[in-house]
Amino acid sequence: MFFHIPLLSIAVLDGTGSRFAITTTSLLLAQNDSTGGVGIGPLAMIYAVVMLILSLLSFASYGWDKRQARGDRQRISERRLHTIDLLGGWPGGWIGRRTFRHKTSKRSFVIVFWMTVVLNLCLVGAFFYGLSRLM
Repeated sequence: MFFHIPLLSIAVLDGTGSRFAITTTSLLLAQNDSTGGVGIGPLAMIYAVVMLILSLLSFASYGWDKRQARGDRQRISERRLHTIDLLGGWPGGWIGRRTFRHKTSKRSFVIVFWMTVVLNLCLVGAFFYGLSRLM
């Protein structure tokens, strides 16, 4: 049996990166079910939960870093923020950057952020595509 998992994809509409189009795409995955039904496989559920947790962590990290920056205190490293985003927390990072207006004008950070998003989506897509080919 096959089913689709919706994924969020973001396309930049203008060169400044200030406007975005949010669309959904889907991955075709195989699901073996003894009843013949189609449902979300355990691996897809684990991925969704991990992505949600990392997104919450990323969102909180951007908020904390903005708070620390205002008080001129010890900050969260850019490397750590990018790592969380790369591991799957990029939706929370994207929302956090926009909500807290943090790390939005530093060009080098923005470029690396979007590279982590693209790389994450490519890796996850390749993994699930390869998995669906095996089933």
